[in-house]
Amino acid sequence: MARFLGSSSGLVHHGCLVVRRADGSGDVSDWDPTKAAFYNAGDAVIFGVRPEVVGSVDVEVWEGVPDQTLEHVLFSERLDGGAERIVLSDPNDVVSVEFDGSPERMTVEVRVDDVGWPGRVQVIVSPDVDR
Repeated sequence: MARFLGSSSGLVHHGCLVVRRADGSGDVSDWDPTKAAFYNAGDAVIFGVRPEVVGSVDVEVWEGVPDQTLEHVLFSERLDGGAERIVLSDPNDVVSVEFDGSPERMTVEVRVDDVGWPGRVQVIVSPDVDR
């Protein structure tokens, strides 16, 4: 059974969100959004969403798969290293959710309503079990 961990919404100035360990640097500076929809830096994953000039972004965070999921899987990636807290935010912290992490690696799946300009985002986290 899925557990709802939090939500946030707002205008995302830079058109990207980052999932990272709260205690990590989460250096995602190598991401080129013209070449990839997301970039996994090991302890952080950055991905593109609707920029503020197009409209707001609504985000939900779940532990486990909710009963109703968005249609498109943008990615499913490992987030390395255990962390007590995980942060999902845009660079300006307008959209931000902080939630409990895992003592081990985690799998982060991001589902979206539109792969080109996501306006609704579901982040689904789970412990990484022999993946």
